[in-house]
Amino acid sequence: MNDKDALALDELDLKIIEYLIEDGRTPYTQIAEELGITESTVRKRVSRMREDDIIKIRAITDPAKLGYTTEAIVGVQLDTKDLPRSLVVLKAFEEITHINVCAGIYDLVIEIRVKSNEDLFAFLTEKLRKTPGIAKTDTLLVLKTAKDRFMHY
Repeated sequence: MNDKDALALDELDLKIIEYLIEDGRTPYTQIAEELGITESTVRKRVSRMREDDIIKIRAITDPAKLGYTTEAIVGVQLDTKDLPRSLVVLKAFEEITHINVCAGIYDLVIEIRVKSNEDLFAFLTEKLRKTPGIAKTDTLLVLKTAKDRFMHY
């Protein structure tokens, strides 16, 4: 999607989204009252944004509270031009939460969540480094997340 394809959101849409980011179960009547608009306006705008795939209302888990306290970011350089094959293998790993295809020194940047440093070591040495097509990896251990714009716990 480029800028021409981007769907236009106005100030009111953005304010409604802020309420839903904070708590996706916020009643439309409460949002309407606080914004000084009708409940039907909120309902219609949320419906439109959901239909246009601008927003999805989901439960968000806190990985740390589920025991996944170790997070790492790994830069991956591939030794092959068979990116689709590498992606198929990597997507199957439960430990990987995000895979980003990149331009620059890394072909991929992946995010990993596991329960311990030992689990991270096992993943890196027993799975990731044995994945076909991977030439080099650089691992960064995340000590603390200072900002995550899209996740609110």
